[in-house]
Amino acid sequence: LAGVSTHSFGGMRQFVQTFMQNKLKDTLPQVLERCGYRNVVFYPMLKNFVSNDKFYASVGMKEVFDLKAQGAKTSQERDRFYYMNTLAELERHSKSSVKPLFTFVQTMSAHWPYDVTFAPEETVAGGGPGTHPEMHEYLRRVSLAKRDYDHLIAEIKRRLPNERVLVVQYGD
Repeated sequence: LAGVSTHSFGGMRQFVQTFMQNKLKDTLPQVLERCGYRNVVFYPMLKNFVSNDKFYASVGMKEVFDLKAQGAKTSQERDRFYYMNTLAELERHSKSSVKPLFTFVQTMSAHWPYDVTFAPEETVAGGGPGTHPEMHEYLRRVSLAKRDYDHLIAEIKRRLPNERVLVVQYGD
């Protein structure tokens, strides 16, 4: 969003949101806001976690749908949970506004720790025989995340067939 990697800050990277508030002036959301976009974030934690709500507002993301606003039971829901909340907001927005919408969605299913099986009820491919257990779990989660992402794309096409939607996906 800001065009600056948190890794540029070394050991302080977990605190970037705090000391970069109001210091960035040409972030993607700020540029889009100047072009008339409504910018929203779907965030898997409480919005004030590590001052993210203040940071997001300072870079042009003034609406934050956090864990509580989304009705999450935990901060580590399946990606599909966040995607379906996002899709519901896309539908509401497209029915009530002609403004373009920029939506940033953070998900958690592929996030560490990998010593616990995420969504154990799901049968998902992991690593082959001999794969380290944590690598196996990571690969399971990536497979599950892909399944949920593919579902999102199919639902966007089905529910919003006349809307122009650009989806950019990346992960750490």
